[in-house]
Amino acid sequence: MPLHPDLVKAFVVFGILRKDPDFALAIYVCFLALLRGFEILNLSLEDCQSRGPGQLCLILRDTKGARLRNVEFETVTIKDPLVIRILLKCKKEWRVRLFNKKPSEFYKRYQEAVNFFRLKHPRPTPHGIRRGGASWHFKLHGSFDRTVEHGRWASVGSARIYINEAAAESAALGTCELSRRRIRDAVQSCPGLLREFFPINNTCSRD
Repeated sequence: MPLHPDLVKAFVVFGILRKDPDFALAIYVCFLALLRGFEILNLSLEDCQSRGPGQLCLILRDTKGARLRNVEFETVTIKDPLVIRILLKCKKEWRVRLFNKKPSEFYKRYQEAVNFFRLKHPRPTPHGIRRGGASWHFKLHGSFDRTVEHGRWASVGSARIYINEAAAESAALGTCELSRRRIRDAVQSCPGLLREFFPINNTCSRD
């Protein structure tokens, strides 16, 4: 089940309202950076490093691509101003990982969000964050080459299949009126809730 941008914001809001900042921010970062599930669960906040104005580099260690290329790590850059400010403000005050809980808790919360928004899909897994992010990135830039580089795929052909399948599944995703209303309300409240829950003008705390 690929997540389109509105669904990502809805899942972020769901995490915030459940007092689960790990889940909320992990969902957003995973989507923006086209991360695989184990990559977002293993991401260290110390590996989120500023690379000049408006850019944050994520250093991804022990990834599928790194092992195939026999290198220590891969990198990906995100450019969302609000998410960057939140990560840079919070990273020194958080614990080691961005998602600082058991992986099973991430999957449980993800399924809770699927149920809350009444999403109908036979296989709703967190892999849909990366798949939806790939379609979003390609629509944004109109370049398979850029999306391949950002998502760290081995070839344009692989990414093309991935993106086309995700787009087709997104179009077929079933929602009811209650689902659409909850998603719409969440999208509208997302920016304000992010600023409220992750304060960036004063001390950032999870307590």
